Amino acid sequence: MAVLIPRILVLGDVLETFSPLFTQDPPLAVLCDDVAAPLVMPRAVVVGVDLRAAGAGREATRLLRERSAAAARVVRTHPSVRHLVIVIVAGPQHEMRRRRAASAAATRRHMEFEREVGRDVEVTVLDVTGCEDAGCFAERLTEHTLDATGVHGVAVLGWSDIRTRSVSEAVHEAYF
Repeated sequence: MAVLIPRILVLGDVLETFSPLFTQDPPLAVLCDDVAAPLVMPRAVVVGVDLRAAGAGREATRLLRERSAAAARVVRTHPSVRHLVIVIVAGPQHEMRRRRAASAAATRRHMEFEREVGRDVEVTVLDVTGCEDAGCFAERLTEHTLDATGVHGVAVLGWSDIRTRSVSEAVHEAYF
């Protein structure tokens, strides 16, 4: 039997919803700074951004920019990466403001990838605020990282958008 090697790199805040990614045998993902972990041609970079203490103002925007920039540096070093997924969790307030800031950061990264590295890297923001089913989230995330690219450049979705369907289905309904 072949040993599955994780193809998802995780960096930033390790959110509670990420736990199934690491606890399955074999794990579905590895931490980006785990140099001993086996990783062959990662397909996705996932960055966690915990905004619960940041509020909705400049601090949240700064955190989104910093974490997405760190993830972008990792994407540039791995030509096999086709998906950057920014996973955010925050308090229930200021949802629209948070999504606008996340969308701006995602759009900036997507344009940088096209301009600087000449490849299509889809950037998806998943706001998992209110997610109580980490197993379902891990399933949606891993399924999304296996999707073909070129479907969308940038998409911002909430947990309610993907709770009962795939990320691809939610993107298609929201943007097409």
